[in-house]
Amino acid sequence: NDICYFAANDFCIEGSVYCTSSNVRQDFITQVATSNLGMWFGIGYSINNKLQFVFSADGTGTNATIISDTDNFILNSWTHVAVARTSNAISLFVNGKRKATTTTTASVFNSTRFVSIGAYTGNSGEEGLYPFNGYMSDLRVVKNNSVYDASLTTLTPPTAPLSAINGTSLLLNATKAGIIDVSGNSDIIISGNVQSSTILPSITPFTTTNSPTARSLYFNGAAAGA
Repeated sequence: NDICYFAANDFCIEGSVYCTSSNVRQDFITQVATSNLGMWFGIGYSINNKLQFVFSADGTGTNATIISDTDNFILNSWTHVAVARTSNAISLFVNGKRKATTTTTASVFNSTRFVSIGAYTGNSGEEGLYPFNGYMSDLRVVKNNSVYDASLTTLTPPTAPLSAINGTSLLLNATKAGIIDVSGNSDIIISGNVQSSTILPSITPFTTTNSPTARSLYFNGAAAGA
């Protein structure tokens, strides 16, 4: 699908993540397979523990552009992450600070693979690889709108759940143990043994205490995914 087909236009992918382990590759949101690489956003694509954004102009990993943070990713804390493109500038932001940037005129390849969230879904037999270990909330993909200026060194992280703005192609607030695309553009397919869970980190992205009715969805990391 075209949720993450950005061509050479402005875009933004952002969300709040709570990572609980390190030293392994962990995928946030990807659209990639052998010779069909569109884009990849997560931790440890080519360097352990580093936040990275990867995209290809021709669908191959050989000509992929990789943008990497130089610091290890933050563990056991809600962290706002964003990758934004403004004109020819693409930048990574962590908790409001620009951590890496590059300039390019290249387009993002229009991959025909599924957009996968929280794990890698590539060719047949490659479902559920590189699962993200932790919690994710407020994942938003915006096309033709950078949301944040990639040429700047800082941004203001959100202090409330994200909403569907102009250009939103995907919005998963992940509230009350549900996965609903609030943008209304996509059907979310759940596979494997996905369960409702009361296990939550001590702090949610926008509050300092947990609600007694708070819920999360548990993906067991085997064949479970969205």
